[in-house]
Amino acid sequence: MLLIGTDVIKWIWGNTPQPVTDPIGVSFRLFGIDLPVYRAIIVAMALAVFAGLNLFFKKSIVGKIVIAALEDTEGVWCLGLNVDKYFSIVFILGSALAVLGGVLYAPISSAEPYMGYDILLIAFAVVIVGGMGNLTGTFISAFVLGMVIALTGRYYSQAADTMVFVVMGAVLIFRRSDA
Repeated sequence: MLLIGTDVIKWIWGNTPQPVTDPIGVSFRLFGIDLPVYRAIIVAMALAVFAGLNLFFKKSIVGKIVIAALEDTEGVWCLGLNVDKYFSIVFILGSALAVLGGVLYAPISSAEPYMGYDILLIAFAVVIVGGMGNLTGTFISAFVLGMVIALTGRYYSQAADTMVFVVMGAVLIFRRSDA
């Protein structure tokens, strides 16, 4: 789907990156650093999405069914519930969140057909470090790995993205195995 979507984007809009301006364009000063209000809004939205997903998976019927189906798919099928329907709902929700992420990221970089590829690899590392199925761990690892990229980029920019995978490798080496 990613490759097909990329080709459709290239076919319709071309291959040239399109700049997207910061919709707010205002900064504020925090600890001697000018921070764009837009980026603060993105952090606030990330917190809101995290809280909403937590509520969705812990309080809604759909979320509870999906969590139960992840543990024991056949057991949920035996209850007469169509597991595929609920997994499809979660897939649509995840796709909508990916679209939201792309829309929010475009003013930080630029809109171009391949803008999701770099993020895809980093997102993979975030999920591995945070733990598959662990929403809180993934949320924390996203911020930690974001700080690793920022700090590494400040001192040695060529290694910024690579450090994410160094951290992921260290976590995989030292994580306790349940098997």
